[in-house]
Amino acid sequence: MLPINVNKCADSDRTLIELPSFLNTASHSLRKLPYYLCKITQVGCKPVVGLVNLINYQNLHSKIIPHEHVYQDKINDYVQQFIEGNILNNPILLFYKDFSEFKHFINQLINTLDRIIIHHINGSTYEIFTINNYKAIEKLRYYLEKIKKFYIADGHHRIYALSKIKVESKRFFPQYYLSFVVHENDLNLGSYNRFMKGINLDSEYFVRQLRQNYLMEQVPKEKLECKTNVYIYINNIWYRLVLKKKIMVSKFFQLPCVHIDEFIISLLTALSPLTSKVLYSPSTDRIDDLLQFHEKNKCQIAINIPPISLCELVSITEESCKLPPHSTHFTPKMPNDLFIQKLNFATD
Repeated sequence: MLPINVNKCADSDRTLIELPSFLNTASHSLRKLPYYLCKITQVGCKPVVGLVNLINYQNLHSKIIPHEHVYQDKINDYVQQFIEGNILNNPILLFYKDFSEFKHFINQLINTLDRIIIHHINGSTYEIFTINNYKAIEKLRYYLEKIKKFYIADGHHRIYALSKIKVESKRFFPQYYLSFVVHENDLNLGSYNRFMKGINLDSEYFVRQLRQNYLMEQVPKEKLECKTNVYIYINNIWYRLVLKKKIMVSKFFQLPCVHIDEFIISLLTALSPLTSKVLYSPSTDRIDDLLQFHEKNKCQIAINIPPISLCELVSITEESCKLPPHSTHFTPKMPNDLFIQKLNFATD
């Protein structure tokens, strides 16, 4: 049996589970590695049960499907972090489609397992169960092999950083990485709002430019409907933006996260490219949250972006298209340091 260490996290009262590196381990040893189930319970939401284990990322883009572009500087930051720290301290979040049999098996399996760890973090409860039964592990491996595609919900930059290390390394190691696997129906899909700061802004010119591509309407704060509409906040005024039909060059171009980055963000960064900065915050139905983030970070512009549907997201991936970076926000996620994987990327 490969060693699985259960330790106290140095800077908190959490207990973490440490999975070993596979740098020098034969892949058949995966058969001997215990798998875990994690049950996440949030107030007002149904409990989510997912599988925590090491997934093979050798087939990125064919079986592991990304849906967002990434920033190269952020990838480089993660590369440095992984090489220096040699750990992955948060599972990559993956989801699968159209396989209720697997979900049913996991939900039944958890009733036969002993809970080894429970944590209450920021209003959510995380219960961790270990799977040591050989027959159950073989059944899990069978189901995982039957899944045709895993879709990345969270962790694009980490995955690309790990892949970059793999490509640039002179040493061989299998690409098995810590992952949290859930069914598509167990995830909530939101988006990331955009905020701009450090802009040398001529607001009248900016609004004129927007009107080339958008129908614009001033909306009082009390009538905003953030779940379904795109709004931009500038000079204490909320505008509802509706993309003009002639601009919809493809079925994906009408998605807010696409045309917002194409028309608005690119325009704003062009106005003052040396100082402007894009900030991101998860979508929210509370206007006060947007305004608070806007004020706290001394931004000049806030943009509310409603989420796309999971159906639209899958359609995008199946046509090998990608959204701009930070376009989707999936929940629930697992907090750092409940599980870690030792990577051992240190060079000779």
